[in-house]
Amino acid sequence: MIHGTHENFTRLIGCFLCLFLGVTLAVILPVLRCNAADNTYWQMLSFEKSTPNGLVLMFGPPALIKTEERYSEWKKNQATGCGQTSIYAMNYTNYTGDLNILKGPLGKASEVDLWIDKGKLSAVEWIYDGNQLEPAVSQWLNHQSLTPVVTKKPGVVMVGTWKPKNGRFLAATCFNGGEGPICKGPITVYYSADTEK
Repeated sequence: MIHGTHENFTRLIGCFLCLFLGVTLAVILPVLRCNAADNTYWQMLSFEKSTPNGLVLMFGPPALIKTEERYSEWKKNQATGCGQTSIYAMNYTNYTGDLNILKGPLGKASEVDLWIDKGKLSAVEWIYDGNQLEPAVSQWLNHQSLTPVVTKKPGVVMVGTWKPKNGRFLAATCFNGGEGPICKGPITVYYSADTEK
């Protein structure tokens, strides 16, 4: 009788372990695949091809639209009633949610601007500040290719550049006060097509 009870107990423990292992793998494997994809998702953006409507379909509507035009053009447009501009940015922030576009080269950013020029994506600019600053600094200092160049006073900026794949260019900057590999202010990471091929 005791032998049969021990055997049943062993089977029961074995079943629980198999069930636990199955559930654990079902939860962990998709997360690992998602995290691997997030690390390179930003590299899939297509400069000179992606349109504002396509970007909205991928990431949802932006929080803000930022415009960039010369003051003389802006004055002229105001006088004529025309308010269209060919260069503007679609701005997304971490308040919008956990969007893939916020997961840039140095991890999750505070905000990102998708710059549109004549109806096509021309550049991306991630800003790492607040809670995102310290993890971004750590990723930057441990990055294989985005090596920081530290200027001494009177220079006050830390800069890193990288060409992640053919035809692309990435530059990271932050204010360091001329005091070595630290960031005393937000990190800006600029990503675009490489114009110096």
